[in-house]
Amino acid sequence: MVGNKSNSAGSNLNDNISLEFFGDTRISGLLGGLVALSGELLVLKAHVKRLEAALEGKGIIVANDIQAAGDTQEMSDWMAQEANVQMTAVLRPMIKPDEIRDIRKLMLDALKDV
Repeated sequence: MVGNKSNSAGSNLNDNISLEFFGDTRISGLLGGLVALSGELLVLKAHVKRLEAALEGKGIIVANDIQAAGDTQEMSDWMAQEANVQMTAVLRPMIKPDEIRDIRKLMLDALKDV
């Protein structure tokens, strides 16, 4: 039942919802960073693949053009800058943990109205 604070086994929902999957919150932060990074990687890979397919399909570029474009000083400088930005984003969950760690009370309050 949705509005009830008990699950089908009859125990209290607070007993079943654990937001601390690991004993050390730094590990949770590291996992959060890893998940965020892998999600961003998938989105970017799909975007690059679509762009390459579109450009190659229209005869605008060939596969070697992409590699050659990456062999410039401008691209090397950009990559170094982006690496710093990316590292900061990936490490953010470990450096600045989530300020709202336990939202179970809010979840249970919302269920009262259902």
